[in-house]
Amino acid sequence: MHPTSKHFDLEPLTDGVYAVIAKEGGVAGSNAGIVDLGDRVLVFDLGMAPQGARDLISAAQCVTGRPVTLAINSHWHPDHVLGNQALPPATALISTARTRTLIAERIPAIIAQRRKETSEKLGELHLQLQNVDDPEKTNRLGREVDFYRMVMEDMPGLAVRVPEVTFQGKVTFHGPARRVELVTFGGGHTASDALLLLPDDQILFAGDLLFHECHPWLGDGDPDEWLRIYNAIEALDPPVQVIVPGHGAVATPEALAALRRYLPVLQRLVDDLHKNHGTVDDAAAVPVPAAFSDWQEASTFARNMRFLFERTGANHD
Repeated sequence: MHPTSKHFDLEPLTDGVYAVIAKEGGVAGSNAGIVDLGDRVLVFDLGMAPQGARDLISAAQCVTGRPVTLAINSHWHPDHVLGNQALPPATALISTARTRTLIAERIPAIIAQRRKETSEKLGELHLQLQNVDDPEKTNRLGREVDFYRMVMEDMPGLAVRVPEVTFQGKVTFHGPARRVELVTFGGGHTASDALLLLPDDQILFAGDLLFHECHPWLGDGDPDEWLRIYNAIEALDPPVQVIVPGHGAVATPEALAALRRYLPVLQRLVDDLHKNHGTVDDAAAVPVPAAFSDWQEASTFARNMRFLFERTGANHD
């Protein structure tokens, strides 16, 4: 029986390899991975809060019988790195050199902002609860209060831990059970994104280079490079059969095709707006296309349209 957590579900992929899928309402915030090399245990990404990361580290030891000795940050975004401080000091934390720099530069300000915003949000929710008599809305607000209380629990001592080990290109870890390759093809979702490849198991932990049936956040990256990275993933030999996304359920390579469709559709919508002298607010008001209307995080679509409109504006001046 697998350990349980209010923050995530464990999904076995093969012997010694687990997808860690974030639960709604928990503070994992993003998916992660556990990989047993046979003599060492590695975790891929640490989530958005130390308490979720502590559950992850505990679960990894429970299912493998070994402590976590290696950990990876796929990229700098807070929902993947704010759990870093839960790692034991002796556990090596690894990222690309660019990701390490971005964590050091950007995460301290994000922590300060979140301390302020989380406290304010809790106050707003409590006020709303006092003036609601609809049971369904009361339950929804109660769930939000529970979530922000969990976030607040970590806030007083929340600190930045930057990776101590950096790499460029590819680094391979060899163990008696399997080898794994930590690889970067550059940046698509952010300025630098790392993936964890298990060649013999044909499994890929993709981080936020894949959002499965969720609107992906484009605004810190380069959509053209994102698609180029997909070319590199699809050229892997042996080919990948299972992909663990940064957000959403475990997927097959067909999920890459969905994002290949998504990006050009948004770009065409933006190009049409420029040709018709639309504004950035017009871009944000475009309805979600039917092909993506059932994807989660629908509010991200408007943010993506704003980003693409502003990004491509110079080409239409």
